[in-house]
Amino acid sequence: MPHLRVFLHKSVLDPLPAHLKAATSADSTNRGSGTAVVIAASALVSEEAAALPDWIDSETRYLVIADVPEPVMLRVPSVLRLHKPHLRLHVTRDPAAVVRFVVAQARNLPWEGIVDAYLWDDRLVTVLGDLSIR
Repeated sequence: MPHLRVFLHKSVLDPLPAHLKAATSADSTNRGSGTAVVIAASALVSEEAAALPDWIDSETRYLVIADVPEPVMLRVPSVLRLHKPHLRLHVTRDPAAVVRFVVAQARNLPWEGIVDAYLWDDRLVTVLGDLSIR
């Protein structure tokens, strides 16, 4: 059972294989504590609020697939109305991060799954299945 209430926008859901789409059905993704939104930047910027569920709160974490040029990406935090995006927003160009996120949500402890990782100076930064950054 997922530990997050998750919304996967059709922009990231459509490319998933059938067995992973089945794992993200409404019954399996709308339970748990905490909230998360997974969406492509192109959908977010073009649809803005219409692309997002109505249950978003001040603790919602976002995984955004960067499928637009960098100047357009600068609009994402303002569309999401994030004042401190580094706390709740992770952006990646790797669409496989969505697959890793869905797999992490199927685990007993989703934070054990690694959704994304990158080097920052001499540190390895990981984004876990609960979208926390370590």
